[in-house]
Amino acid sequence: MNEPTTVVDIWAPGCRPCRAMEPMVDEAASRHTGRVTLEKVNAHQQQARVRELNVRAVPTLIALRGNREIARLTGAQSEQAINNLFALVAGDSRVGLKRLSRTDRTVRLVAAIAVLAVGLLSGPSLPLLLAGAATGATVLPRLRMLPSK
Repeated sequence: MNEPTTVVDIWAPGCRPCRAMEPMVDEAASRHTGRVTLEKVNAHQQQARVRELNVRAVPTLIALRGNREIARLTGAQSEQAINNLFALVAGDSRVGLKRLSRTDRTVRLVAAIAVLAVGLLSGPSLPLLLAGAATGATVLPRLRMLPSK
């Protein structure tokens, strides 16, 4: 039942958010030494691993229990979000995933698809494509601390 727990940090050398998050990721990993393994993946040098994990953007943090993904954070993250991810994979029962209602998820996905379509049909327009991708990313579950019992 003791499956290995890992946080995979996918980063790139020229990525400013990656560099900004690095000390926070390293600190969270050091606090969970022995319970969570940190795997750092350079997206430029380890492209096969990036494809295997279905990573589309850097920075991305993926929490794995065994070979099963239990959470993913994409883009620049706060120190609290990073700490919550490590706590979740370490088995801290105070951390959970905040999920949107089905209606909220559907509305956000439809909006994202509409903005992406307009972005593709208008040139393509990079700002619209980025806005559509960002809107779509809001559908992903977010880590949150549960109230203490």
